[in-house]
Amino acid sequence: MLFIFLLMMGGMYSGIFPPTVGGAIGAFGTLLYALAMRRLNKHKLYSAFWESVVVNAQLFPMIIGGMLFARLIALSGLAQGFNDF
Repeated sequence: MLFIFLLMMGGMYSGIFPPTVGGAIGAFGTLLYALAMRRLNKHKLYSAFWESVVVNAQLFPMIIGGMLFARLIALSGLAQGFNDF
């Protein structure tokens, strides 16, 4: 696990890859580690996948709503009105 952490942090600080890729490398490395240690079976993998689906299903409507609200404020001129006030 220390190797995965050092790979992620070293790659990001040295500029080899951006933080999003560092996170993907960490997630993939952790998956490989769990498979190698035989701590991951089909049931646990399915459970983790389903939990991520549920969390994303809760987050995406909030993100989309925030983007729509920001667009509404910008198009209505309310932001400029507050700025001029």
